[in-house]
Amino acid sequence: MTATLRLDARLNLPLDDGTTETLLKPITATLTATDGLVVYPAIMGPQETDENRWYVTHAPTGQYIPVAFPDEASAARFAGAIGHLTDWSATKPVGFPVPVPELVRIGREHGGVPEQWVVDALARRAAAEA
Repeated sequence: MTATLRLDARLNLPLDDGTTETLLKPITATLTATDGLVVYPAIMGPQETDENRWYVTHAPTGQYIPVAFPDEASAARFAGAIGHLTDWSATKPVGFPVPVPELVRIGREHGGVPEQWVVDALARRAAAEA
């Protein structure tokens, strides 16, 4: 049996007036070999998940890593590969958040696809530094 943890995920639902409403959605996340990191399928709305996209989240803070994985096993391997970067079990790990470019690089090595807003932000940063 796989060990799990119940978490409240924050969903920001867009409203017709252009604002958002925050909703807490209880989810069941799977514990990984890296203490403090869990994996779960993508949340598509209040009642729907996508089993073809998986994310890794720092359980103590609820902060997810914006890299999607095609399956639970790939996400779990990624969690194991980033275990050495900080003490993920701490509520506020030293060096957290870990530099996003490093997470993206390791994520890609494990079959992950960074969210587009991350790719765009990294491109803007690279252009500014050029």
